Amino acid sequence: MKNIQNVLSPKERWKITDKISWLSVVISLIALVFSITLSIFGYRSQSRYNDLQNRLLLQQNVPELRCIGSVQSQIWLGDDEPFICVDLENVGTIPALHPIAEANFQGARNSYTQSHQIAFYDPGLIIGPKSNFQFALGPEREIKEDFEKANPGLVVLKFVTDVNYLAPTNTSKAFKELGIPAPQNGELQTLFLRSVSFVIKYTSPFDHKMTLYITLFAVAKER
Repeated sequence: MKNIQNVLSPKERWKITDKISWLSVVISLIALVFSITLSIFGYRSQSRYNDLQNRLLLQQNVPELRCIGSVQSQIWLGDDEPFICVDLENVGTIPALHPIAEANFQGARNSYTQSHQIAFYDPGLIIGPKSNFQFALGPEREIKEDFEKANPGLVVLKFVTDVNYLAPTNTSKAFKELGIPAPQNGELQTLFLRSVSFVIKYTSPFDHKMTLYITLFAVAKER
């Protein structure tokens, strides 16, 4: 049998070599495209997996509001009367959305007039993570009216968060803050501390329903 190189002419051998070279190039390009496609698909799959993992981790986190500091009476821009306010701190890692206060004490009405404070926030109040906000519970006048209707023999002087506000060691300080004279020469001036509770409802960005219970104390005296 004759060697193929001896049978084929130089021109024919060149054509075969050229075709083989082109075929090798085409195969290499196909392999490269296939490899790039697999890489892109793998990256996108990993990216989707990472996004899903991050979302699941976020969903496991929730905002957590706490009441800090003392009660304050504030008049906000647009309001024509003072509101009872408390400082809320979000100690969570995601925002607390749309907090709403509801009274939870005997004699309280279903809802209180809302402060214009909330109107400044569109589409709603958001307390960011690791931040705090002075939140209006309701008009001081309305809260006092409801408390005094439920306790007809008492007049509210002040709202506080300290359950020990009227402790014996704090009595003189309390009278001074309330602007009334301390009992002298055996006189009796009885003050009362009565709880006034509120519920603050809010949600997470993932629609978790959250609740914070706040207990204030009405400092009152007899009529």
